[in-house]
Amino acid sequence: MKNFKIWSLMALVVAFVACEPVDDGGNNGGGGNISEEGLIGEWQLKTWNNEDSPVDIYLGLKNDGSFELYQRSYTVFYELYTGSFSVSNGVLSGVYSDGKAWGSTYNFALTSEDKILTLTSNSKPAVESVYERSEIPAVVREEAELTRAVESEPIL
Repeated sequence: MKNFKIWSLMALVVAFVACEPVDDGGNNGGGGNISEEGLIGEWQLKTWNNEDSPVDIYLGLKNDGSFELYQRSYTVFYELYTGSFSVSNGVLSGVYSDGKAWGSTYNFALTSEDKILTLTSNSKPAVESVYERSEIPAVVREEAELTRAVESEPIL
């Protein structure tokens, strides 16, 4: 069961992973107006399906519809992935830089004065991940720049 949970978490990570933001001009994959202002900001993954996360993730959601994901899982350093996202009727979705959609869309809820973000995948089985508003530390950004110089692939 533990391996299933880890692989499911990795699927969630892959759903956010990308290389560069996509400008699709039509706002199908991000950019433009993001109506849920509380989403905008920097977040750290705290729990996954009510357990501590085995992967360290920081997620930055920007007002222009782009995102940056800093992930440290089986490596010493953080890796940076970027892309674009959009919001429609309380559902968060996005695309990779190559135009492929995320592995799932996500219902989301903001609580505690927009300090807690809960994402629930629309995949079966659903995965719930809870993020807490947290500034992405400079050391995380620096480590990601170091690994960016080396070609790396997402976990899955």
